[in-house]
Amino acid sequence: MGGGTWTTYNLTRELSERGNKVDLIIPNVDFIMTIKRSDAEAIQNKNTTHTSRVPSFKIPNYLGPLLSIVPMLLEGTKFRGKIDVIVCQYHPMHFVSLVALILGKLLRIPVVARADDIYREMWDKPSIKIQLTKMTNVINESLIKNMAAFLVVSPTTRGLLINRMGKRCIPEKIGVSPNGYNAIDFKVTSSPSKTRSTLGLRVEDKVVLFVGRFSGNEYGIKYLLEAFRLVLYEEPHAILILLGDEPSKSILNLVKYLGIETHTRIYGPCPHSLVIRFISVSDVCIGPLLATDTMPLKIVEYLAGGKPVITGKGSITPEFKPVTGLIEVAASPVNISKAILNVLKDSKNIQEITTNGPEQVKAFTWEQISADLEYLLYKVIVKEVEK
Repeated sequence: MGGGTWTTYNLTRELSERGNKVDLIIPNVDFIMTIKRSDAEAIQNKNTTHTSRVPSFKIPNYLGPLLSIVPMLLEGTKFRGKIDVIVCQYHPMHFVSLVALILGKLLRIPVVARADDIYREMWDKPSIKIQLTKMTNVINESLIKNMAAFLVVSPTTRGLLINRMGKRCIPEKIGVSPNGYNAIDFKVTSSPSKTRSTLGLRVEDKVVLFVGRFSGNEYGIKYLLEAFRLVLYEEPHAILILLGDEPSKSILNLVKYLGIETHTRIYGPCPHSLVIRFISVSDVCIGPLLATDTMPLKIVEYLAGGKPVITGKGSITPEFKPVTGLIEVAASPVNISKAILNVLKDSKNIQEITTNGPEQVKAFTWEQISADLEYLLYKVIVKEVEK
């Protein structure tokens, strides 16, 4: 349940609840961040969207982008004459947008793409993987001009994409659809001490939380681990929680080498409800640490939960920088540790953030975002009919 899939889940659920008939085709890939099938089905049952997972067997993660193309195409053709528009989750290194455009041509209906990510370089050293990634990104970006609309998460991301594509881009087609949160998730239903107890945490523990992907070196998690060792010198009750990904061998070795095993808890992929519970009991939350220049779903949820957030310089799009609650630092262990300690020791500042954080993200609910998307789809369909 990575950010992109959780976005898709919420948008399809909201569109269905607004009275639209939504069919969702999912490539059945054995992705590293996939939760247990039983947990996924329990979540899926809360969404009236009709869901098809193809093919019937699991595709290995590294072959997913290629081997999922044909099954998705075949499944999509079953909806001939039954759908008015296709919406696809664009990714710079996958081929779902290619599938969507081919289906659009076959079924003679418009295609809209929504991108949580556009291409950015996050690797330290040149490699064959990077070259393949760049080639795939060029192919995917060449398809954008054929979309009826292409949505990104922020105006800054829109500007970056338009500048990079140059003459290949039609700016009028590039719109904005931010990431959001469910307000009901953050309504307090039990005391923090009770929630902490159910999660195996003590009242005196200072909880530092990171949610999302961290297994690759390109995500900069090593800076956080090294920073946390420095934090422990002054805050011996600090607990670091890494939530949502399977650690690589190098991460496990680094945790052991730094001597922070007893203060570090690493959880694999888990249901979103558990993510919300961990956010609710955290003292400080960690955002992306490298210059991703985007609007991660976790940042919206951290602030919706009234939590102070520490993130790397250049990691958050400029339009999404609340006056209080979001602290940017250069990505180094010393800078990150100082920021964490400053937050943990400043109870007055934490109280201010708890009050102001939710107020600053109140416009980013999935309900509002889906309403805007519905209106865009309506305009796209009408324009197609008028041709």
